[in-house]
Amino acid sequence: MVSNSNFLFGQILVVSVALGLITGSWWIFGISLIGLIVSLRFKKAALVVCFVFAFAWGGLGIIIGIAFESVGASVVLAILGFRVGLGGNLSGLQWARDVAGVPDDEYYEDEEYLDDLDTCENCGTEYVFGEVIFCSKCGTKLPDVEVNSDDSPVAIEQFTCPSCNAEIVSNAVFCAKCGSKL
Repeated sequence: MVSNSNFLFGQILVVSVALGLITGSWWIFGISLIGLIVSLRFKKAALVVCFVFAFAWGGLGIIIGIAFESVGASVVLAILGFRVGLGGNLSGLQWARDVAGVPDDEYYEDEEYLDDLDTCENCGTEYVFGEVIFCSKCGTKLPDVEVNSDDSPVAIEQFTCPSCNAEIVSNAVFCAKCGSKL
């Protein structure tokens, strides 16, 4: 996957260098390089960048097909160039997001992320409900999550098994560790 990120960042570098050379300006080079890299942090902008680069690879496929003087070759190479370019760019984008610690299905500018925030009862630090076990600020164990039929989360109290002292949830009938009836 690192090679795909090199593919994506290599295209960004080539486009920035080309723009800098065409305009004869280091400023244009720097602004386009930084702008394209920063755009990868925003979901919609990153997808636009990936698709533009993929269309460029499709266009290159058409040009190669024209060199073979074959419409069929142009179509096949355009589709192949687009598909490989898009796959490589999206894979490189995923690697960049993983390295940056961005959650797979969430970007922080999305409003959906804010809907899942809850606060630690001990210190008031915000966290994503149901995705963390301990508060990152004070270390307090946060409530576990059980989902009702209407998909609303319900906090479950923690208890210990009288036989083996394993943690159990309040609605358990048997201990999951020793099997004792509770």
